[in-house]
Amino acid sequence: MIGISLTKSQKRAIRKAVGARLNMPIAVIPNSYDPPKIEGEGWHYTTASGRRITYPNAYRRVGWSNMYYSPSTLRIVVGEKWVIDNLM
Repeated sequence: MIGISLTKSQKRAIRKAVGARLNMPIAVIPNSYDPPKIEGEGWHYTTASGRRITYPNAYRRVGWSNMYYSPSTLRIVVGEKWVIDNLM
């Protein structure tokens, strides 16, 4: 976060505005009027070739696995000036 630091109540209001869970990180974009939105993608497994695996439990008894875990990159992005105008 550059410029402003958010209070707990402001973070809660931003997360509620987009319907996000309570532990999703928030990134504030300086000098922007953008309303809050969710960016990124959730966690998933892929094969070595990059194909997404829909049901990773189907591979658990094979003994070896070519699955690669990709953590979630979901975050809430909001403009700094939107926060100042709407939450301060």
